[in-house]
Formats: sequence, C-alpha cells, structure tokens
Amino acid sequence: MMKIGVSFDIHQTFDTNCLFAILKCLKEENYNWYVIDNQTEVWADSDGKEVFSKKEYNSEEFFELISDKHYAVFVKIQAYFVSSGFYEVHTKEEFKNSDCRIIVLICDSFWGDIYIKDISMIDNVYQSLLKGGFDNVKYIYDNEAKRTKLDVL
Repeated sequence: MMKIGVSFDIHQTFDTNCLFAILKCLKEENYNWYVIDNQTEVWADSDGKEVFSKKEYNSEEFFELISDKHYAVFVKIQAYFVSSGFYEVHTKEEFKNSDCRIIVLICDSFWGDIYIKDISMIDNVYQSLLKGGFDNVKYIYDNEAKRTKLDVL
C-alpha cells in the first residue's frame, strides 16, 4: 500500500483563502500551475469575479492570487515542474505515467483531495492540513477505489 495523496473536508466562507491554506506548505516549490477551465470555479471575495483569468501560472503568480480571499466551488488544478509540458490528467493511471506532480481537486466547496507524486510532500501536506484545522484528513492509498477519475465534473 503506497500513499498517493490526502483527502480532507473544507469549512470555508467568503472571507477565507482556502486554496492558500491548503497549499501553503508547497509555496516554495517551483511549479507551473495549470487551472483546468471547465472544472474550476473560484470566486474572488471582493468583487465576485473569477479568481483565475488564465490557464497557466508560475508559482509566484499562483500563490499571490490564492493568498487573497476567495471561495472555491469546484477546483481542478495540476502542477508540473517548470521544464515539463502540460497534459490534462483524468485518471490515476494517467497521473502515475505523466509529468504532472500534483493534482488538487475540490468538489462542491466542501471536499478536497490532493494527489502528489513526492511521498515526503504528501506527509507535509497531511501535517499542514491537520495544523490548519481541516477535518477528516486522511491519506489516500493507491489501492483505494474511492475515486477512479481525477475530475470534479
């Protein structure tokens, strides 16, 4: 049984920055973050506009955006090393065989999964979520059939 990610429950309101709270322990990593258009709906707190205006962000841009208050309804975001090319991943097998390093999924504003290829990073995210007050934080193992598709819609 190998760890492949972390699942958790989210308690967010319009005056929070839940994506930053979830991902802050990854801030120093140098990735390109890809927002999957038809599977991501994140509203800015202050003006009611979509937070993400483009598909690709470097780490600095991404963390600057998500540090502002927002409300995440649905989220599918994939992270790749800067030198890697983007490919939209839909299954655990595709994730395993791709250059994608991280997939962040949020469903219906309340449930989240993060799939990560780096085992030590999985443990860091797990501990960060526990310290951040998230509920029902659990490891996801490769043999679990909880989710077959890595899509939110």
